[in-house]
This record gives sequence, structure tokens and C-alpha cells, in this order.
Amino acid sequence: MTRVLLEVKPGHITRFLFQIYKDHKNSKIIYFGHIVPTRFKYEEEMSEIKWNLGTDTSHVLDYAANQAFASYGGREWVVWYAPALPINDGPYKFSGLPGLILKAYDTKEDYIFEAISIEKLKEPTDIEMSERTAVATTRRNFLKAEDNLRYDIINRVKEAGVGNELEQRMARRMLKRNNPIELE
Repeated sequence: MTRVLLEVKPGHITRFLFQIYKDHKNSKIIYFGHIVPTRFKYEEEMSEIKWNLGTDTSHVLDYAANQAFASYGGREWVVWYAPALPINDGPYKFSGLPGLILKAYDTKEDYIFEAISIEKLKEPTDIEMSERTAVATTRRNFLKAEDNLRYDIINRVKEAGVGNELEQRMARRMLKRNNPIELE
């Protein structure tokens, strides 16, 4: 089994408040997200991403990497995959290339995923999903609940009468969360 670690580079402050598990055998993605105070779970079919293979090559973590391009979730993505690592997977919901995706970014560079290390494990490690506390829903309902929370928090702060300065700070903070990884 191989483990790939991702890091958030300094200056990039995206905090992912979700977990994604890929069930390749059943072609499912299991998404866990948190909307205060509840943890939600939904499943969706794995999308077959239509990759266009590029001609550029590079190195990521000392692995020869080939470039590929795709449209996914309303964004244009560039990825670098390593044919020497014959694992059909990558970060987020990406997969479907003849090698492990070691780097992926959208063309605006709002989102950048890059492997920082790869280590060979001595024994397989099971991934446990704590489903007992997650409320099952659909993707559509989850996204609607996220939007509702964004606007409801501002109203709750106003109702609590915590003051105009805090209210404005909360509003700015919530409005910063307006760049989801999937735009459609």
C-alpha cells in the first residue's frame, strides 16, 4: 500500500471542511461534510473525467510526470501524473489517468493540490469511516444547507445584537467562502 500526503503551502489558507472516500470497486464517492452542528454524508457516482493528455513532462517528487487537462466542476484543471506509479487515483475526486496524480491545480490557481511525500507501507492500512454520527443526505440538499447556513449566521449575529463591528466581520468572513472547488 502506498500513502500520499498533501500539505497546505504557506500563504494558501484553504481549510477543507470535508472528507472524500473513493469506493473504486462500486464507482462511488462518499463525501462527509460538516455544517454546524451536524455532520452529513452523501454518496455520488464517480464521474468519468475526460482527460486530454498533454505533451509536457516534468518531475514531481523525483517522479517523471506527464501533463493532462480536464474540465471538472466548472473549472479547467491541469494535472501531473506519474506513469511509474500505476495507481489510477489522485487528490479530491480526480482519477482515470495511467498513473497517480501527484499535482493538480485549476487554471486560476484558486486550488492547488501537490503531493509532498510518498512512502511504502509495510502492511495495508484500513481506512475507517465514522458513519454513525453522519446524517445521510443528497449532494443537492447538502449544498443548499451550506448556502442557508452562510446567510443564517449573519442573521443570527444580528439578532443576538453583538454589535455592528462584529456583524460586519462575520459577514466578510462568510462572504469569503464564496469560491467553492466545484462551481457547478
